[in-house]
Amino acid sequence: MRHYTLLFLLLLTFHLPAISQQIPSVNTEVGIPADTVAAVRRLFELRREGAGVLMGGSTALILIGGAASRGSDGFGSDQFKFMVGIIATGACVAAPLAVGIAKRIRFSHRKEAALLTAYQRGQPLPKKIRRRLREKHFQPKEPSVDPSIN
Repeated sequence: MRHYTLLFLLLLTFHLPAISQQIPSVNTEVGIPADTVAAVRRLFELRREGAGVLMGGSTALILIGGAASRGSDGFGSDQFKFMVGIIATGACVAAPLAVGIAKRIRFSHRKEAALLTAYQRGQPLPKKIRRRLREKHFQPKEPSVDPSIN
C-alpha cells in the first residue's frame, strides 16, 4: 500500500505543460497587438542575455590571463609578470566588455518598461527597435526540454 501511495504522490508532483496554438490577442483599449509586445520583450531579453555572455566571458578571460601569468620561470619578478598578464589580457577583452556593458545599459529593464508603456499609449515603436525585430522574436518561446529524459 505504501508503494501505491508514494507512486500516486509522485504522479501528482509532475505536470506536463499543455502546448497549443495561441491566437494573438489585441489590447482592446488602444488596439495594440499583444504579439508585438511579446516580441519586444523577447528582443530585450535576448539582448540582455548576449550582454551577460560578453561581460561574463570577458571577465573570465581577464582572470584566466592573470592566473596564467603567475608562473615563476626565474626571469624577473612574479608580480611584474602578473600585472603585464592582466594588462595584456585586459587590452584584448576591453572591446567585448565595453560592448557588453553598452548592451546591458541600452536594453535594460527600465528602458524596456518605458518603451512598452509608451507603445501601449499609442506611440509607435522607435525605428531602431522596429529594425531589430525579426521573425524569431515573434515565435513563442520554446519549452525547455531536458535531453537526458530521452
